Amino acid sequence: MNRSQLIIQEVSRCPAVDGATMADILAFSEPLRLTLKHMVRNGPLPVDQFAEHLEVDLDAARIIAQRLLENGYLEKVYADQIDETNETVQAYSPIYRVALAPLRGRPIPDDL
Repeated sequence: MNRSQLIIQEVSRCPAVDGATMADILAFSEPLRLTLKHMVRNGPLPVDQFAEHLEVDLDAARIIAQRLLENGYLEKVYADQIDETNETVQAYSPIYRVALAPLRGRPIPDDL
C-alpha cells in the first residue's frame, strides 16, 4: 500500500467527533499528525498545500480532507479573492482548518 492509501484507510477508520482535541490529533500517524499540528499552529491550508504537507497527490488529499470533514476534524472555509475589477469574489478552491472541540469550562459554584 502506498502513503495515500494508508492515510485514506486511517481516516476512514477514525471515529466521528464534535471537533478535534489535541489528543485526537496526536493519535494519528506521523504524516497526518504533523500536518494537523501545523494547521493548528499556523492556520488553514488550501487543498494543494494540504497535499504537499501530507506528501500525497491532489486527488488523495481531497479524499482525506473530505473524510476528515465528514468526521468532524476539519472545517471547510473559502478565501475571498480580488478579481481584476477589484471586486471581491469567493474562491472555488476550498481551504481547510482544524475544527477544534469546544473547551469545557468548569461550572460556577452556586455559593459565589
